[in-house]
Amino acid sequence: MNLFYSVETPTRMKTYSGFSTKNPRNDDYENGDSANFDLVIYDERLNRICLIEFKANNSNIIDHQKDFLKLNNINEGQENVLRYFIELIKTYNDNTINSLRNKLKENKGIKAIFKCYALEGKSKRGKIENEGEDISDKIIL
Repeated sequence: MNLFYSVETPTRMKTYSGFSTKNPRNDDYENGDSANFDLVIYDERLNRICLIEFKANNSNIIDHQKDFLKLNNINEGQENVLRYFIELIKTYNDNTINSLRNKLKENKGIKAIFKCYALEGKSKRGKIENEGEDISDKIIL
C-alpha cells in the first residue's frame, strides 16, 4: 500500500472560529477560518485515511478543545477516517492524570482515539518509577 502524508494540513471546512478565545466552535460559516491538522495520512488516491492531532506537556483545556473540535467534525473526512489525539508528556503523577481526565470529560463524545505517552514515566518524590509508558488506560476510565 502506498501511503502519503502532510503536516500542518489545512482543514477542509472554513467554519472554525473562536480559536483565539475561550469559545472554539465550528458554527460560524460566514466568518470562520480554516484550521490545520498536525498530520494527515493519505492513500494512493490521495483520500484522507487518518487525521492526527498532537499535544505536549498537558497544555491548557482550550488547546485541547480546538483539536477535539476539528477531529470530531464529520465534514473533515468520511466516517471511516481514523482520528487520533496523541498527548506526549515527559513525566506524570496523580495530578497530571486528573488534569487530562478532566479535559476528556469536558469534551465527552470525542470520536478520536485518545493516546497518552509519558516519555520518562511516573514521577514520585523526584524519582522516576517507570521508564516511558502508555498511560492512556489510566486517563480513560
